[in-house]
Amino acid sequence: MPAEEAQAILAASDRRPITPATVWQMQPLLERIAETARRGFATAVEEIYVGDIAIAAAIRDGRGRPLGAINVAVLRSCVTSEEGERRYGLMVMETAQSISQACSTFG
Repeated sequence: MPAEEAQAILAASDRRPITPATVWQMQPLLERIAETARRGFATAVEEIYVGDIAIAAAIRDGRGRPLGAINVAVLRSCVTSEEGERRYGLMVMETAQSISQACSTFG
């Protein structure tokens, strides 16, 4: 998705913190989106639930448009965010790519 489109969606969204760790302000969100695009997956540490680490990757249609996402959530008491990324980043990215390829055959 083009950066301008992502920014327009964020501007129209009800952005507010859910936990003290929630990234909700425009500039940090845009930086996270750019980082996610470079890495191929996103990590959220206690942004929705305290004690939760989520590692996620986008599922896309045949045109590269986002359809959804797949994620793995782990307890922060069991792994660090770096360990979670090491263990699950590639897994969620490859799984999302596989689902995306299957979705591309449907248009």
